[in-house]
Amino acid sequence: GLLGAMADGSPVGGRRSSAEFELVLEKPADSASRHAGATLTGPELVRKAAELSERLRATPGPPDPSVQWSEDIQVACRVRPVLPREQGRIGQPIPGATRVSHAQFDYVAVVPAGQAVHCLSEERHLGVATGGLAHTSFPVHKALGPEASNEEVYAACVAPLVACALRGGSGTAIAYGQTGAGKTHTMQACQALAARELFRSGAGSVRVSFFENVGKACFDLLLGDSHEPLELLEDADGEVVIRGLSAQQAGGPDALAVLLAAGNARRSTEPTAANDQSSRSHAICTLELPDGGHLRLVDLAGSERREDALLHSRARAEEMRLNNHSLGCLKECIRVRLRRATVEPGAHVPYRSSKLTMLLRSAFEAGPTGAQRVCFLAHVAPLRSQAKHSVNTLEYAAHMIRATMAERERAGFDEVERWSSKRLVAWVSELDGGRHAPYAFAFARCTGKMLSVEFRPDVVQWVKAAGGTEEAGIRIYDAFMELHKKAKADKKAQARRAPPESDAGPAVAGAGPAIV
Repeated sequence: GLLGAMADGSPVGGRRSSAEFELVLEKPADSASRHAGATLTGPELVRKAAELSERLRATPGPPDPSVQWSEDIQVACRVRPVLPREQGRIGQPIPGATRVSHAQFDYVAVVPAGQAVHCLSEERHLGVATGGLAHTSFPVHKALGPEASNEEVYAACVAPLVACALRGGSGTAIAYGQTGAGKTHTMQACQALAARELFRSGAGSVRVSFFENVGKACFDLLLGDSHEPLELLEDADGEVVIRGLSAQQAGGPDALAVLLAAGNARRSTEPTAANDQSSRSHAICTLELPDGGHLRLVDLAGSERREDALLHSRARAEEMRLNNHSLGCLKECIRVRLRRATVEPGAHVPYRSSKLTMLLRSAFEAGPTGAQRVCFLAHVAPLRSQAKHSVNTLEYAAHMIRATMAERERAGFDEVERWSSKRLVAWVSELDGGRHAPYAFAFARCTGKMLSVEFRPDVVQWVKAAGGTEEAGIRIYDAFMELHKKAKADKKAQARRAPPESDAGPAVAGAGPAIV
């Protein structure tokens, strides 16, 4: 029944959630415990979580078929290690938890494996613990575990962007996650490694600009104690220009490191429940090379949930609202940018939706060289007590790369099925030397996909109602179906010529090699 469907994790009424994440339940050996309510102790949870984590790492499973792949866009996740101050919390009651809380004891609950990150939780049946564990899987292009060093993260995520910048292109690395998840630690390490790589590769000098975006205002981080807001303008070419932003030349890696350290030290911070010095601004560091290449390193403000604002002042609550709005706009821009690189080349990236996305426009719109690469690096903390934030972060990242059902269906359309109503009306107007132009408006509310599934008598009725003849309706229908048949044959022939899928991920028309 309905309750049973909900309890065992299966979709109700055959429908899945919009996120379509996979929920897998690890059932206890003793099925009687399902009804008796099996409350595990802290050490038992730690042991079971470790066993399940080992199984997930040993058998990561195939790539998610709904994930979109492109060489130019990578969405990765880094799970930070358990901090020394957190070690004593493992196996202990979570502060504030009660007997009816879903999470009562702390344990390592985030498991990166292959191209997914799994979040563990206690299985419940009608609200009662069964003694088993469940895990929810979130797809990413690359999952980096606690054992990954800063150098390994740099090599996997930022080094390709540096190489792109050295070729005269644009590379953008974006660090995102909950406060205290390690974003700033990662980004500062990548700044230092990128600086060394740029000069080691022959860059004689690097032009540096460094500023922070707080709500609707921007502030220069290289101008000492000056805290005058900068003015955002747009030039005749549509490029966003920051009036008053300073830029300083660095002639070597040491000089560049000094500038970066000074800028990082001036960022806006506020204490939060998870971090005494949480970054409350989006910091954007741009390294410009003599040949025009750009490397942009972006450390986003720590994400917060609505519950986190209960103790905030009005000003801090408004700041959180503006930050969350800009993060939502950024997610949509990256999602559309990936779609444009794979299945919909003409998709418009809505970069004007917020100040942050306007400032990052060059990451979404093609520059002079046409070479662009973006890496979005999500950060999560590993413990069960931090799971709500971790799930929010992983859902945010997964929504970027997962194609919606409509997008997956559109990817299977042939060329004629992709016609818009405007394109269809134009085709009817031009058919047979323009003979059918007087009643082409009859197709103004029809797309190529819609017409491909219509019946001939219905199309004839449209044409006759618009002042045409039965013969004209038949001619338009038959001519369209002939084009449709040819387009489907061409698409099948193209699919036969395509290379087979690799283990790294599904081949997508228009995409570059899958990232492994």
